[in-house]
Amino acid sequence: MLDVALFGATGRMGGAVLDALRTESDLRLVGALASPRSEWLGRDAGEAAGIGALGVVVTDDPPVALAGAQVCIDFSIADAAGRNLEACLQRECPLVLGVTALDDAFQARVRAAATRIPIVQSPNMSLGVNLCFALVERAARVLGDYDVEVVDVHHRHKRDAPSGTALRFGELIEAARGRGAGARPPRFSSVRMGEVAGEHTVLFANATERVEITHRTAGRAPFAAGALAAARWVGAQRPGLYGMQDVLGLERSLPA
Repeated sequence: MLDVALFGATGRMGGAVLDALRTESDLRLVGALASPRSEWLGRDAGEAAGIGALGVVVTDDPPVALAGAQVCIDFSIADAAGRNLEACLQRECPLVLGVTALDDAFQARVRAAATRIPIVQSPNMSLGVNLCFALVERAARVLGDYDVEVVDVHHRHKRDAPSGTALRFGELIEAARGRGAGARPPRFSSVRMGEVAGEHTVLFANATERVEITHRTAGRAPFAAGALAAARWVGAQRPGLYGMQDVLGLERSLPA
C-alpha cells in the first residue's frame, strides 16, 4: 500500500485525483492540503470533492498533510508551490508536481530539489497528451520549415494562457528543430470559455499542406490517472527530475 498526500485537494484537479484514488486498492490517501482561505479546512476531503467521506481532514499545514505520506501529489497553485516544495524536501518525500505557471526562478528551485528527492514534473499527466508530445517532437524534425501554431482551449477559470501544456509543445518543437534554425518560432492561441477540461491542437502548415495533431479530453479523469501512475513510479526512483515520458517509457529529448 502506497500512502499519498494530496496538495490542492479542494481544487478541480484535486477532486479528480480524490475520485480516482478511492477506487485504487494499492493507494491510500493519508493527507489533504488546501489554501488557508479554503472553506473546507477541518472538514473531510472527500466531502469537499462531493464523493463522500474519505476519513482524511483538510489542512492548510503542509507538514501535517505530509505526515505518514510516502509520496506527495501537488495540484495546488504557483503561489503555494514553494512552501509545498520545501515541506517535501524536509520530509524527503517524493513528489509528483502538476502545478503550472511556474517561473524560471522556481524551476531552478525544482532542479535543485531534485538532487535530493525524486520529482516527476509535467504540465499535463494524461497518457494521450504525452503521446502527442512525442508525435509533435517527431513532426517538428520532419517538418522543419513549416509554420507552427499551438492552440489550447480550457475552462474560463484557468489562470495561465498559454497553458503549460501548450508551452511544452512549443519547447519540444524548438528543441527538435534546433534553436536558431531559421523557421518561424511556434505561435500560440488560447481560448478560455465554459467548463472545457482541455483541448490542444498543434498545426504544421506550409503553402501546400497542413498537418494537425489534436488531443481532446471530456473530463479530468485522464490527468488524475496519469498522476496516480506517476505516484506509483516516483517512489521507487533515485533523486532526479523526471517527466511523464519517463513514467511511460517514451523517448524524449528535453529534460522535464
